[in-house]
Amino acid sequence: MFFKYKWIFVLLFVLGVQTACNSQRAASSEPTVFTEFWIPILNRLNSSTPERPPSFTQKVNEDLLQLNQKEMRSIEADWKIISEKNPVKNKTDFRRKKNQFFHEKVTALNAQALAALNKTIIENPSEENYRKLARKTLARIESNPLTRTENVHQIKDGNQIGFCFSRALLIHYWLLQEKVPQNAIVKVFVLGELTLDGTFWQFHVAILVRDPIDGFIVIDPLQNDILPYKKWLEIASTYEIKTPQSRARFYVVSPTKFLPAYGAYHLDQLEDPVLKPYFLELGESLKAAP
Repeated sequence: MFFKYKWIFVLLFVLGVQTACNSQRAASSEPTVFTEFWIPILNRLNSSTPERPPSFTQKVNEDLLQLNQKEMRSIEADWKIISEKNPVKNKTDFRRKKNQFFHEKVTALNAQALAALNKTIIENPSEENYRKLARKTLARIESNPLTRTENVHQIKDGNQIGFCFSRALLIHYWLLQEKVPQNAIVKVFVLGELTLDGTFWQFHVAILVRDPIDGFIVIDPLQNDILPYKKWLEIASTYEIKTPQSRARFYVVSPTKFLPAYGAYHLDQLEDPVLKPYFLELGESLKAAP
């Protein structure tokens, strides 16, 4: 699922993670049931990072929230110049033209990012077919009550947090367990004013894996099956509130990036007070799974 777009909650969450990252490192060094379960998983996820990450990915430590805000401010500045040169008096026409302007600019930014992805598909086609494994991981997500998408409202703060990033973590880990190489996996973050079923969100994230037929396929628990990545991009873009003039911004990143504002997986992120209760329960459920 998505992370709900509530400014106050987002601010508290970000500050909470940052505070936890600064204050809990000493405590994290002492083994606990929590750390003994999650540290080997995080180490496996991070240690499988290729020496040379694909050129089409953003830097893993780049703050995508800040980058997105910077891009939107730049587009806003460009629009201001154009609208002052060619003023539109009718408010409806003004909004329509502004939305179209933003849509075209964001579409161009997405095209630049995806052009490098498409180039990789053409120049280095995949010979391995991971579709069976992809469907297996999707089924595992839906078989666990804590990761099943339809159960998110039953989890504390589930409607606000969504936990799409925890599902992506597990899918990533299970693919590695199935011997899918790290350089065959990427993540895509979608940022914008997203909405689904009347609820507003800030971002969504899903796992992509190489595919000999479609270049990449997407494993997204919001969908009932794996999808060709181009089809998934079309669907994900419609989550943005201004669709069909969507401003949904796609960022292709290393699969080790956990949250849009932070870098690679780290125990401190899971130990954030907002997230730790969920990951405690998730760890217990995974240990009890057959």
